[in-house]
Amino acid sequence: RPLNSFMIYRREYQKKIKEQNPNILLSELSRISKSAADNWASEPQQVKQIYAEKARAEKERHMKLYPNYVYCPRR
Repeated sequence: RPLNSFMIYRREYQKKIKEQNPNILLSELSRISKSAADNWASEPQQVKQIYAEKARAEKERHMKLYPNYVYCPRR
């Protein structure tokens, strides 16, 4: 399933945090996610638009790789 704009932002945010703090523990991941969500909410529309474009590109790439893909969540 292709990533949405926030998930791409969060992935890049987490990578940046790990580069700045190489000894960070996986148990702190939820705190990083919360921090990413707070930062995302305060990002200007221009930044969100950049990630929307990345999400569109991700969706197009996914459609090319998996043309018959249909999302069906398990219940």
